[in-house]
Amino acid sequence: MMVLKIFEKVTTNFQGYLKEINQKRNTLEQKLYDANRNEELLQLMRIQKSLVYIITALRSNELLMMKLSRTNILQLTDDEKDF
Repeated sequence: MMVLKIFEKVTTNFQGYLKEINQKRNTLEQKLYDANRNEELLQLMRIQKSLVYIITALRSNELLMMKLSRTNILQLTDDEKDF
């Protein structure tokens, strides 16, 4: 159950970061439309790079959870599987 709680916490944290990064991305995109400087473009590229890292980590966690559910190596109860 502890492993599942850790996955839940990691996923919740990632979702918060994704929301924050997406808001920054939207702000920078709007600034980019309004201005012709490269600074906003560089910031946008950095944010998109961060998004790629987070999405890759979430996908890896998803694959690991699928493997864990198939093998039942943790010997989870039905309630833990539902969680």
